[in-house]
Amino acid sequence: MSRLAVSVHKFSEMPLNAHLLIHIAEYVKGKINSELCEIVYEFPYFIKKVAPVSREPGLVYSNVSFKLLYYNPTKVKFKIGVITTATSLCPCSKEISNGGAHNQRSKINIECVPSDLNKIIWIEDIIDISNKHAACQVFSVLKRVDEKYVTEFAYGNPGFVEDIVRLIYNEMVSWPCDQFTVEVSNEESIHQHNAYARMTYEQ
Repeated sequence: MSRLAVSVHKFSEMPLNAHLLIHIAEYVKGKINSELCEIVYEFPYFIKKVAPVSREPGLVYSNVSFKLLYYNPTKVKFKIGVITTATSLCPCSKEISNGGAHNQRSKINIECVPSDLNKIIWIEDIIDISNKHAACQVFSVLKRVDEKYVTEFAYGNPGFVEDIVRLIYNEMVSWPCDQFTVEVSNEESIHQHNAYARMTYEQ
């Protein structure tokens, strides 16, 4: 088992991307003489966001995974996964209520298989498309003026889980992907169950 740890450590100072995982897989296969090498990296990815009104900075993280299946140089499958959180607001609740609508915390999970490993799909782009189609982004730092802003912004931008999934899907169809999945789960605030939707694309 030490050969696995040695193999990973050998590449620990190099930038993490699909090509590095392929190098690790080739090295590991050579050491243990296996037919298949699977590598999974999972890590929190932090980006700085500034609050919408006060402009106070803060770090927000998404859960990222890189998954590689390596058989040989001509048979490789690489998948990127990004899970973000956002705010959603129920259109039905808004329509039937006189004084508000219930919010939900959305968990948006996007997995994609790039069609060309030389064309980078940036983690930030996946995060951006998730934020873009939710009712509102989430922030780590919010002053009172910011809370007012995000609450009112979400109220003006309601959407069901099906809407979020469909909007992300329609935009990602033009991305250089052989396959992708968009999955959204809204943690309901007034129901015991969650709202859920999923769409998959494959060439």
